[in-house]
Amino acid sequence: MERIKDHIANGIDFDYITSVFEIFPSPLPLHIDREGDILEIEDATDLFRTSMHLGFNELYLPDREVVTAKSGGNDVSFSSTDFVRWQLERFSAETLYYLINKVDFGVNDFMDADEEYERDNDYYPDGWLSEYEEDSKAKGLELIERMRLEKSDDFYNALVSGILDEECGLLSHGETDILEDFSQSSNYDDWAVKLGLVFKGKFYPYIEAGNDSNLMMDNFKLYQIWVRNYDED
Repeated sequence: MERIKDHIANGIDFDYITSVFEIFPSPLPLHIDREGDILEIEDATDLFRTSMHLGFNELYLPDREVVTAKSGGNDVSFSSTDFVRWQLERFSAETLYYLINKVDFGVNDFMDADEEYERDNDYYPDGWLSEYEEDSKAKGLELIERMRLEKSDDFYNALVSGILDEECGLLSHGETDILEDFSQSSNYDDWAVKLGLVFKGKFYPYIEAGNDSNLMMDNFKLYQIWVRNYDED
């Protein structure tokens, strides 16, 4: 299977992707400041691609194991794991922190607990990486930065596996389609954790030639907007 990084110089136009996952505060905002331009949130579609203005990265998620595309006039294909990992490598630690909280993810398989306790007697990854214990969030962000540097493959493999898992991944456990009835979003106003919204449709992301900062997108069709609930409330 080909690698995205090997085709950056020519740019890549991906065939349609079916989902975009975004993180939002609870309750959902009534307006969003887009660098001085205040967007009033009147319906669910207004939320699409606005999480970037709240400090989060948007994640494109395929519903198939192989992602097809064109690069330099040629047909190319990439694994879904390479496609997701390429994005995660460019995400902020803040976004990774909240994504970890939305899936099944653990560090015990690749972090040496004895070494970590020698480094910090208070080593407590389950708490540091838990959104329900935000007092230790700074420790969690520090741990994420260290794992992505020192245990890069193990860290990303574990997170990508959790994200794409058919039973518990980000495309599972959609509970309410707020595009169909935006008033239902009020059911999540009292959540103690961030909301995960899954935007379903046809999305056409691309990578500009020579620019590997992140995916870009101009064209899309939006069909559904699901609030995901993986035993989070």
